[in-house]
Amino acid sequence: MHKMFLAFILLCAAAVPAEALAAGQEPKKSESAKMDRAKLQSLLPTTNLGSTADQVRDYVNTRITPFGDPKQYFEIPVRKDWSTRPIEADPKELANDDKGLVPLALITPNNEDEGVSLEVRYMRVPERATLEKFLEQYPKQAGFTVLGRQKGEYNGRIVEEALLRMDTKDFGPMLTRLAATRKGDRILVVAGSAPEKKYEKMKNIFAVAIIGFNPDASPPRR
Repeated sequence: MHKMFLAFILLCAAAVPAEALAAGQEPKKSESAKMDRAKLQSLLPTTNLGSTADQVRDYVNTRITPFGDPKQYFEIPVRKDWSTRPIEADPKELANDDKGLVPLALITPNNEDEGVSLEVRYMRVPERATLEKFLEQYPKQAGFTVLGRQKGEYNGRIVEEALLRMDTKDFGPMLTRLAATRKGDRILVVAGSAPEKKYEKMKNIFAVAIIGFNPDASPPRR
């Protein structure tokens, strides 16, 4: 697999069974590093993402129906010089979607900027499983360092976010902005990842995608 998809591999590196989220089982310990609040907010921006004209010029509202299943349909604003990449439905993953994050979409720059990606994934969870518990457990299981967390409400959706860091062999330290929201019995995750040295120029692209993500959109009629 091309190096540019490394983040895609990292995000599926851990399984967090739904029962563990519901029961509050303690996962293995992980590193954490407190980041200055102002610095964290600068890396997880929610404002000053460009004018309406900038958004229209640079982004397109991408409609995605994973695996041809209208129940999985969502819309997400994507830079016009980025494209969705094909992923295959793994029957085993789909049958065990309460055991780990199932990939729904992979979106990357057309210039093959290695290590940079946007991902959308989901996991089926019990009603009592919370976004807070998910963000406590998933990074630990995957071996990320948690640099900080924030809460938001985007387009009427409650979102829990974290800035994660992981050292990698190919790119050195990677930063991931991971946002989790809930729809029915699923936790949906949008994650933007980039090598730390490239993250600054990618952070607004990730922010626009996360804030504009719409899992409640109606699929187009056939």
